[in-house]
Amino acid sequence: MYRLKMYLVLLSFVLLFLQGCDIEVAKPLEGKYCTNGGRDTNAEFGKECRYAILAGYDDADHYTNLISDLYDNEKRVSIVAPIYSFEETKNFVYMISKKEYLIFDKGNDKLERDIQKASLSKTQKEIFKHLEKEKKDRIRKVKEEVR
Repeated sequence: MYRLKMYLVLLSFVLLFLQGCDIEVAKPLEGKYCTNGGRDTNAEFGKECRYAILAGYDDADHYTNLISDLYDNEKRVSIVAPIYSFEETKNFVYMISKKEYLIFDKGNDKLERDIQKASLSKTQKEIFKHLEKEKKDRIRKVKEEVR
């Protein structure tokens, strides 16, 4: 009888452990905000959370968490740095970098780079106008940090 109780206790611990592992590696539903990122992750998106916007940018003079980095979790490389500002909507993630606009289309799981302003819709132009303002504010704040 004692052995049976011990086996049941051991079985309970094994099942509890496996349940915990299952929760940790569960894949997010497509189109949902990924939440498995670390403390330096501002946002994750894409199929199986492939892309991440990571806080922290290191230029030659200064390190700051005010500016981010677009990172490919699958290839483990930085795609674009710096990312000054981003906005996530239901279907898209809009990002603004030093020299380019980027749009991630959640429906097609596609990252588009070097977006031309002329090809944007009115709503997208408004979003990027807002992001440009945020970009200027962030650059100003970083310059203040350096002083």
